[in-house]
Amino acid sequence: MKRESLALALICICGMHTYAFNMDVTVKSRLEGAYNSIYNENENEYGFGLSSLYTFLEGDITDNLSYYASLHLLSSSPAGLYDYEAPCLNGTWVDMAYLSYNRDLWGIDLGKVNLNMGGIANEYDDVDCYSGLVPYNWNEFTTYQYGATLRLTPGDYNSFELQVTTSPYMESFDRLNLAYGLCWRGDWDGFSTSWAVNSISDPESTHLNIGLGNKFNINDRWNIEMDAFAHLFDCQLDGFRYSDFTVTGNYIPAESLSLKAMLGVRGATALSAGALVEYYPIESLRLHASFNYCDCDRLPEDFYGHLSNGTPVEASIGVTYTLDFGF
Repeated sequence: MKRESLALALICICGMHTYAFNMDVTVKSRLEGAYNSIYNENENEYGFGLSSLYTFLEGDITDNLSYYASLHLLSSSPAGLYDYEAPCLNGTWVDMAYLSYNRDLWGIDLGKVNLNMGGIANEYDDVDCYSGLVPYNWNEFTTYQYGATLRLTPGDYNSFELQVTTSPYMESFDRLNLAYGLCWRGDWDGFSTSWAVNSISDPESTHLNIGLGNKFNINDRWNIEMDAFAHLFDCQLDGFRYSDFTVTGNYIPAESLSLKAMLGVRGATALSAGALVEYYPIESLRLHASFNYCDCDRLPEDFYGHLSNGTPVEASIGVTYTLDFGF
């Protein structure tokens, strides 16, 4: 609780400092209401699991110093956001809150940051992701952690990140577990990357995560994303059974309409597939409908429990409203 209060106080102080010097501040709030159904041969689930309220704040304090915050204020289970029993393991209402110091070729972020585990899907905000259409580690890990990120930008096309953060497996600050990460991002005409390798410790051992994300921009309307992940428990090669590979095609037939289709292989044996339609009747309002399926019976028995139960089919419909303003 003290850490989250400190993060909020830091945001307020930076905001007041920014306002006092008449600099730009951007506030964006996104309210999403979604109804989703999961049909399974073992049990069926219905509810508003994707509903949420996010608020994003960012601003400049000086020419080189800025701040950013992502606040997850409400969800379908709001009590969990304000449970501070294991914030690194379960997350809280403060997703991110950090200060950034930037120079021409380097920068550093300090505070509560996002542990970069690679993959194009992990580049998007949570509110723009749909749980059945993303790689498994998006659902499995709480990547918002306390720590620091050193960013190096040696040229126009490449950037690198070195990270030291608390571990998403850490159950208590009484026993510190850390995660270390190295990320490479490349950005050329028609092609971009997000590759990362992480060493993540838990109370008993150390794990290795490898994430390779590639995006191919065919033209202004078409792009293809390819994400591959492997999570090696105890750094053993047999951990490759905890692998995940997804190919996602995105098509924008009109400014107000976007379509997505995903095909994946989870745990090296289970097929998954999904589709998404997003429609914007006005710029600030988004309607969506999604569908996804996973043949979880073919997963290894000790694969992540939330995926290894029958052959679930999930459908979701929802609406997202964005309020964006600056001062």
